[in-house]
Amino acid sequence: GNLVTNYKDIKLPPQPYTVKVEMNKANPIEEKFILQKKEKKTLEMYPSISTGTIQIAVMPSDAEIELTDSEGNKYTSIGSKVFENIPVGEYILKTSKKEYKTVSHEIKLSSSVTEKSSIILEKGADVAIEMVLVQGGTFNMGGNGDEDEKPVHAVTIGDFYIGKYEVTVTQFKNVKENIQSNKKPDNKPEDEATWYDAAEFCNKLSEKEGLTKCYSGNGNYITCDFKANGYRLPTEAEWEYAARGGNKSMGYEFSGGNKLSAVANNSLLGGRDSVGSKKPNELGIYDMTGNVSEWCWDWYDSNYYNISPENNPTGPSAGSDRTLRGCAWGHAKDMYYISNRESCNPGSKYSSGGGFDFSGFRVVRTKVDL
Repeated sequence: GNLVTNYKDIKLPPQPYTVKVEMNKANPIEEKFILQKKEKKTLEMYPSISTGTIQIAVMPSDAEIELTDSEGNKYTSIGSKVFENIPVGEYILKTSKKEYKTVSHEIKLSSSVTEKSSIILEKGADVAIEMVLVQGGTFNMGGNGDEDEKPVHAVTIGDFYIGKYEVTVTQFKNVKENIQSNKKPDNKPEDEATWYDAAEFCNKLSEKEGLTKCYSGNGNYITCDFKANGYRLPTEAEWEYAARGGNKSMGYEFSGGNKLSAVANNSLLGGRDSVGSKKPNELGIYDMTGNVSEWCWDWYDSNYYNISPENNPTGPSAGSDRTLRGCAWGHAKDMYYISNRESCNPGSKYSSGGGFDFSGFRVVRTKVDL
């Protein structure tokens, strides 16, 4: 009944033993034996990975295929491909080609199974959003700065996907039809989006990708279906958990490090940077500190942390302002720490934080079991 974890030259009394070997994505194996007095026994045990096959057919025939597992490992191809003997688990399949709309969806691969996908890309501007899987966990939300960050409290978050980058001007213009904007398409974050603009973007992108829309209703009566598989804004708790690095957090002051200039654009002179210009955080997510302030789903309440539920909080049921996080370029440097909160009327483009404070956003998707 005693567990032995040292696995080299173990000295044990003579008696019956069971040795069990377990490895991620492998079938466990075990061996039983009786150790005799003064006997030296050497075991060779090789766990075998549980694998399956994913078969992908694409049109056009030279479209790019990228298959990514939950640990970030990638399998790629140009054109139709059969990926044989790959580890079981959950994958994101992304198919793309210049001047075509990128398609992304989830695949759950089981042992000794062949999963098949046939994808026909549509002509049109690419609006693909690159997503990062954030594995759930428990963290301490809040800080010791302003009163609206207190008390620090434990929050448990489920798995979800979040945009690797803030939504760019190009993506924003391509998804929202008849948008009135003087901006030319570029890779900088959209910085004049109201909360309503961001919610509309999420629904339209969901429609374009054949996903179930999360938002319904109008104005202050918009509701969110958090079980839908479409795009939505992060809850404030999801945003902070991802910004802190999720279950890979190193406890940095800013998202990705303790040196502000390495992870954030906070220049009064330069304005916005192209997304991904600075160092990412522990999860590979960019610009969660600086660049633009980011809309969250939650209504803002300075006292909400006193009553926040522990599991997947979604904010107050009503309010006048929505929450923003992350601090736009041009803020005072003492405002960029992760737990700092801002608020803004959902119909406005600028938060109440003062300074050069422009509003953008990134999207998330609930991880839905297949």
